[in-house]
Amino acid sequence: EGEVYEGFCTLLARVSQTMALLALVATGALSLVPFLLAPVPAGAATLRLALSFVHVGAFAAFFGTTVWVSFIGGLIMFYNLPRHAFGRAQSRLFPAYFRWSAVELAAALASLHLLRATSTPTVSTDALTSTWALRAALALSLVNLLILEPRTTAVMFKRHAVENRLNPDVGREVPTTMKPTDAKVTKDSEWQRLTKRFGALHGMSTLVNMASFAAGLAHVYVLASRMAPVLAAL
Repeated sequence: EGEVYEGFCTLLARVSQTMALLALVATGALSLVPFLLAPVPAGAATLRLALSFVHVGAFAAFFGTTVWVSFIGGLIMFYNLPRHAFGRAQSRLFPAYFRWSAVELAAALASLHLLRATSTPTVSTDALTSTWALRAALALSLVNLLILEPRTTAVMFKRHAVENRLNPDVGREVPTTMKPTDAKVTKDSEWQRLTKRFGALHGMSTLVNMASFAAGLAHVYVLASRMAPVLAAL
């Protein structure tokens, strides 16, 4: 029975991934319809349009993913999954999250530089703000990807091992508080040492992630200030 249920869950996950991919492809195709129906600009204007599309799309993907992972998805999983299942899910989610954030930010930054190369070069406060905001967000994502996340996850799995040794049921409980309810676990000296180390690393990773989000907000502000006249005319 357990194998049948596990097989069903695996099949459901694959179907969900396929449907999500199809939805992404369909959304991308629909987003191109206005460009296909509009008059085709010539020369550099076509390139600028393509680069603008890449820039906005890449940055929107980064910003939306950051909001979901940081403020919505993680909290929902924490209060609805067993402790160790949540930790294992996060150990797979965060490397992918930071990796794709770096890719999306690199694409946004590269397209922005190429876009400026096709236009008359100007130096403004907005231009400097956007450039340095995107650079900062990219650098911070790489710090999390290459340094903080691997160390945090390694300590988490060591703490899981201690919890399994002291009381395997701790990893199966759905949390109502940040700490396990078993005092035998929380008073263990090794568990306390690992928890302190995990808290420090996780706290640094969270601060770095929030700093990356703040840098993204700075770019959102610049985009909004430049787009306000266009949006008002729609």
